[in-house]
Amino acid sequence: MRHGQQVEATKQTGDAYVPAGKVTLRADLGAGHFAARQLCAAFGFFWPEWRPVAITILDKDHFRIDGGCSGGAVWTRQAPATS
Repeated sequence: MRHGQQVEATKQTGDAYVPAGKVTLRADLGAGHFAARQLCAAFGFFWPEWRPVAITILDKDHFRIDGGCSGGAVWTRQAPATS
């Protein structure tokens, strides 16, 4: 979901750490590289906390997260972009 120059990503596929449906990433948009915060938690969604990350846009459907709890993971868009 996008609000002006801010964006939120909701986890579509849950795991043992963060369940599906939780907002898991928040950022202020900038150029192709910007700072954000990622929701991280212990197994079973215990002790959730927002951690700083750096996001790099790779193309219109992919971005990489460095830091946080994803550590270099590449995320892929699952649905067409909305305006």
